[in-house]
Amino acid sequence: MDIFYFFFHLGLQLLKANGKLSFITTNYYLTSDGGENLRTDFKNSATVNGLINLNELRIFESAKGQHNLITFLTKGVNDTSLSHNLVTSETGDCNQELFDKVISEQNENSKIYTVPQSELYETTNNYIRLQGLGNKENSSKDNSIFNKIIKQGTPLIEICDISQGILSGVDRISNKHIESELTEKENINHGVYVLTNDEVKNKKLSKQELELIRPWFKNSDIHKYWTSDDSKYKVIYATRDLEIKDYPTIKKHFEKFEAVIKNRSQERGEMQAAVKLGKWWVIFAARTKSVFECEKIVCPQRTKTNVFGYNTDIWYSSADVYYITNAKKGTNLKFILALLNSKLYFFWLYNKGKRKGESLELYYTPLTEIPVKKISLTEQQPFIDLVEKIINKKGVSTSELEKKIDQLVYKLYDITPAEQKIIEEK
Repeated sequence: MDIFYFFFHLGLQLLKANGKLSFITTNYYLTSDGGENLRTDFKNSATVNGLINLNELRIFESAKGQHNLITFLTKGVNDTSLSHNLVTSETGDCNQELFDKVISEQNENSKIYTVPQSELYETTNNYIRLQGLGNKENSSKDNSIFNKIIKQGTPLIEICDISQGILSGVDRISNKHIESELTEKENINHGVYVLTNDEVKNKKLSKQELELIRPWFKNSDIHKYWTSDDSKYKVIYATRDLEIKDYPTIKKHFEKFEAVIKNRSQERGEMQAAVKLGKWWVIFAARTKSVFECEKIVCPQRTKTNVFGYNTDIWYSSADVYYITNAKKGTNLKFILALLNSKLYFFWLYNKGKRKGESLELYYTPLTEIPVKKISLTEQQPFIDLVEKIINKKGVSTSELEKKIDQLVYKLYDITPAEQKIIEEK
């Protein structure tokens, strides 16, 4: 949740009936989990007059990573009022001339949508859809595709488990730790929980201590259909069930960075319980070990396209990676993998998932909501066979095999040639 949400709530409380409110904020609240209460407040207490989504057009020089939105509201619900929404595909730094053209609707790279209040909000989460649910441009095209996926699908969370990677609380020493005087300057970039292979080697850990060391991968190690298996880092998987005295070298390592480790947030119940036991050194959010050591699909939480990798390795990573595991009986993970990497599912994720600018945000909630059609294992086999061929070609061009998967997915959902053209063009 962002602090600016409270300014919206308070503004609506303070305004008189029919009073106007407008803010420039980030655009994340439109679909974020934390923005649900705000969207509900809009729906129940206000009329949306207009939304200008600037996406990757940067209007603040000091906020390079932001994707901004201008929101115009009136206090009180008027179901007959239309919201005049604008979405621009302009990118880069914005100057006054360009900004004026965009907001005055004179920019060829911007689209205008006039949306009834009833068609702004989608699902019980009240996601705000700038184009509207019944937009004429989409109703006979895009929406027919979405409906085919939804009507034939079961939410992914009902078929598989979905988990986030590990939060250590402090992977490595950063400038922030030095500036806060929590450790010495010579420790900059030194591993605390996440160590380089050389750092691990130099510690000369005992056989027992090496049992706590796990391979550590980054989200950049995830590729479409496969993952890297060469880890440049290791993580010390220190959990609450350990007696640290049995691991003297690791104990000494943690004590060296005790001030840094104790400076982590302790809001999580599991951390509070560990600290009460004197186990201040535990990893902040260890998750369940089996998630990292079983058959799995992994994806980066932010990516330009749908990238889902597969492995059966011991594969630990940070919280910017999500894990899809434990497919229910009758479903093969490689079938799920084929769907998730297809062009049809990119179309779904781009339009119905969460985005930051043009990047997909593959967080827990949008992953759980992905519809998957249930078919028999026999029917899944053609998908599985193609996926296995792609995985075996690791790193070699597999575009022809991927095209075959796309065609299988289109056929699975009865996507017509005309609808395929819409998907391919977008």
